[in-house]
Amino acid sequence: MTLSGAKIGGIFWLILVLAVIKLAIYIYFKFKKAAYQTRLILLAGSILSLGIIAYQSIKVMLFPDIPFYIPSALINFRIKPGAWGTLAGLAMILASAPHMKAPRKDKIEIEKSETG
Repeated sequence: MTLSGAKIGGIFWLILVLAVIKLAIYIYFKFKKAAYQTRLILLAGSILSLGIIAYQSIKVMLFPDIPFYIPSALINFRIKPGAWGTLAGLAMILASAPHMKAPRKDKIEIEKSETG
């Protein structure tokens, strides 16, 4: 029997909600040309998501909630491709968010003089 994060349910749905919120906030600030302001939101959301994954993974490994008896030698824990993609995406956010910088003031002044 295989259990995925969606089948386990519960708090794993929060990871999807956090991803949608982070994407919406990033798009909003990107159109305002202030994407650098989303750094802390992206970092906090990613750290929270990784914490949820780690907590639930440890919980499932130590206390499997299986409705019938299975010897512990037969219980196997593995990360499936979708989870690897999620972890890779969170790692990319954690690696790139601190490098988002505010635009230089001289560049903003040049853009204003060209458009106005």
